[in-house]
Amino acid sequence: MEDFSAKVDRRKKWSCYWCIILLLAVLDIIGNILARIPAVCDFYTDHIFWIWTETYGRITGLFPFSVGEIMLLLAVILILVWVISLFLLFFLHRKEVYRRYLRKYSKSLLALVLVVVLIMTMNCSMLYGCSKLDLKQRRTTEYTALEIQKLWNYVASQCNRLSTEVQRDAKGNPVYQGDRNEAVRNAMKKLSSEYPRFRGWYPHPKPIRSSYIMYQAYCTGVYFPFSMEANYNTYLSDLSYCATTAHELSHLKGYIYEDEADFMAYLACTSSEDPYLQYSGYLNVLGYLQSDYLASEPDSSQEVALSDQVYADSANFTYTEDSYEEIESEEPVFDQETVETFSEGITDTYMEYYDATPNYEEVTKLMLAYYDGILY
Repeated sequence: MEDFSAKVDRRKKWSCYWCIILLLAVLDIIGNILARIPAVCDFYTDHIFWIWTETYGRITGLFPFSVGEIMLLLAVILILVWVISLFLLFFLHRKEVYRRYLRKYSKSLLALVLVVVLIMTMNCSMLYGCSKLDLKQRRTTEYTALEIQKLWNYVASQCNRLSTEVQRDAKGNPVYQGDRNEAVRNAMKKLSSEYPRFRGWYPHPKPIRSSYIMYQAYCTGVYFPFSMEANYNTYLSDLSYCATTAHELSHLKGYIYEDEADFMAYLACTSSEDPYLQYSGYLNVLGYLQSDYLASEPDSSQEVALSDQVYADSANFTYTEDSYEEIESEEPVFDQETVETFSEGITDTYMEYYDATPNYEEVTKLMLAYYDGILY
């Protein structure tokens, strides 16, 4: 009788597990089908996505360290343990205890993978399925060289002016006095009157302990969908920090495409009353704009030239000399080529799956559309 009861209990547990697995798999499939429908994704991002930030995001935000970074490390460990366990099965396949352990471990890992896929679907795939930001229905408008020059002259003039207004340290580097996180959050919230997604709570951006690897991968910040966190490279200059964290917080508010996040960071920083944030915002887009501006073959006689100070600040925008000294003092865990190859492979796979590209160059298009009717 006891043996029969034990078998019934095992069948109930087995049945319960596979019901959960089936439910998760169905949710993953349905979610990824819906993520291909822009109207559904737009509604979800505008009206539902904020719930996860206000709940799950608040929980992960309680930790002073990057939960996402820890999750990535644990994921690598769990997969390595599973691979090693499979290899050992070749030698231990006769031991029932080991086979039982491997079955339970594999089943747990399968459930975890399906949960991660569901979280990624809600916090990433649905966002990529949204309609692209189309300001004033001008995203596909072709602008003339004269209009691009007017935009360049405006941004260059702002940079020249603000370069003389920000505070600097003894080495001439711009430094922020005060709570830069609070300043960035306030700037982001200010956009909510025009862009409702920016309402609500904002987490503190978190530093990445493995910032040297981020540096090797040419990465200044990262949004972790599975932990709802905005993270940044600790080597960043104060000036770059403001625009970078605003960019990552824009992802957290539903603007997942790189050009849209950079544009929103630009709007947040330049709309602030803080000259430091303004300068950070203008300098952050200067490279994209300059490339498109020069390609338009402008009339140099009508050009506003950048000051020597702006050129210097632009050259040290991401990393200062002090940052490079700190970077050079680090002992790399992986060589540069390995990190670059791995990073490019992950990015290409990720972007191919979502049918997207790291479209930073489209920031200029969004800026041209935004200033249409204002500057020209």
